Amino acid sequence: MCKPLHYQVKYKINPWMKLGSVNPKKALSQWNKLAETYKKLGINVHVLDQEKDLPDMVFSADQGINIGNKIILSNFRCQERQGESKFYNDWYKKFRIETIELQKDVYFEGEGVAVKFENNLFVGTGYRTNSQTISYLQNILREKVIDLELVDEKFYHLDICFFVLDNKYAFYYPPAFSKASVKAIKSTVYNLFELEERELLLFAANSVSLGKYVLIQSGNDHFASIVRTLGYTPIMLDVSEFMKAGGGIHCLTGALN
Repeated sequence: MCKPLHYQVKYKINPWMKLGSVNPKKALSQWNKLAETYKKLGINVHVLDQEKDLPDMVFSADQGINIGNKIILSNFRCQERQGESKFYNDWYKKFRIETIELQKDVYFEGEGVAVKFENNLFVGTGYRTNSQTISYLQNILREKVIDLELVDEKFYHLDICFFVLDNKYAFYYPPAFSKASVKAIKSTVYNLFELEERELLLFAANSVSLGKYVLIQSGNDHFASIVRTLGYTPIMLDVSEFMKAGGGIHCLTGALN
C-alpha cells in the first residue's frame, strides 16, 4: 500500500475524477482504517510513502501484477502516471522481488486491468491497455490470457466492472463489455452474478476477497447480502475520498503473492 501523504485530484484522466474535491485528512483516515483492517485479518502490510507530485501513486494495484513470485511492472499510457513506476520498481528491488519490464509500446496497468480466475487471466483492453499486451502476456505466462474489451470509458479498468469472489463465483456489469467479451466471460465463469448500475457507482466490483472475508465499499448492502449468502463475511469500509479519483479498496491494494 502507498500512504496518501500528497493525495489530491489535480488532473482529469478518467470520468470519475473531480478536480480539487479531496479532503486529504479524511482520505488519510480512510486509508489508515483499511490498512488496520488488513492487519487485523492477519495480512502483512508493506507501505511506501507517496511522492509529492504523483497523486495517483496511492493506487498500488495499478503498478503491476504478481505472477510466479515475479512482478510484471505496469507501463502507463497516461503521461500523468508514468513517473510512478520508478518508485515502485525501486521498492520491489529493495525487497529483492524480481520485476519484468514491458516494451514501450505495450500498455498495461497491473491488477487494475488484470484479474485472475483459476488458471485464467482476464485482461481489460480498450482504454488503458492495448491489444499488444495480450500476446505479450501470453508469451510469458502459463495462464490463459483472455481479452475483455471495455466499451464504456467509465470502466477504463477491469476492476471497476468485474470482481472475482473465488474460483467459482464472479460478478460483472455486462454493459461495460463488448458482446464478444460477455460471451468469453460466460464461457469461462459458470456462476456469474450481474451487478446493478448503483453498485457500479459505489465501486462494488472494486472489493477485495480474503479467505472468508470480503472488504466492500460501504453502501453496497445488496451486494454484501449476496456475498453473505455465498458463505462469506462482508466487511464494510468507506474509501469514498479515493472514489473521487476513480479508485476503491482494490485499487489501494497491491498483492505481493
